[in-house]
Amino acid sequence: LQCVSAVTSAPSYGLCSQAEGSLTNALSFAGKTYTDIGDLVASQSKMDLRLFLDSSCEYKSLLSGFPEILSIQKAGLDKIKECDRLIQMNKMAPGEKDGVVQRVNVMSLGLQVAAEVNNFHESRIRDYKESVRQLLYNQIQLHQKTQIAEMMREAYMRFEFE
Repeated sequence: LQCVSAVTSAPSYGLCSQAEGSLTNALSFAGKTYTDIGDLVASQSKMDLRLFLDSSCEYKSLLSGFPEILSIQKAGLDKIKECDRLIQMNKMAPGEKDGVVQRVNVMSLGLQVAAEVNNFHESRIRDYKESVRQLLYNQIQLHQKTQIAEMMREAYMRFEFE
């Protein structure tokens, strides 16, 4: 919108004749209209996008930790499998495995991976739905409140000259 405003407001349109003067005035008005609309949209968009962008950044940060959590869980389960293999080879006593299993179980309970992942995804869906709905609602309010179409119609009418 700023580019359109700059082009239509350019001083090179300052022409001499009556019709050219009307054109210059209409172009200047259209340029100002585009500037005004651009300012309205730019200032409102910053406010409207805040919730959506905050949610996106928050979930991006949370998601970045998931691979590490899952790899810790997998490493614990792999350790139990390794203990089973060592017991079969008589390189480990069955009682020693019990301690490993207990530590892995404590770690698993601490992580509660599956439940946390499911809860996370449910929360993410709910939060994204709400933030996008709020963004769209605010944009609808902006366009209804500011009467952008009416501003454009008024600029259009300025070109009704002979």
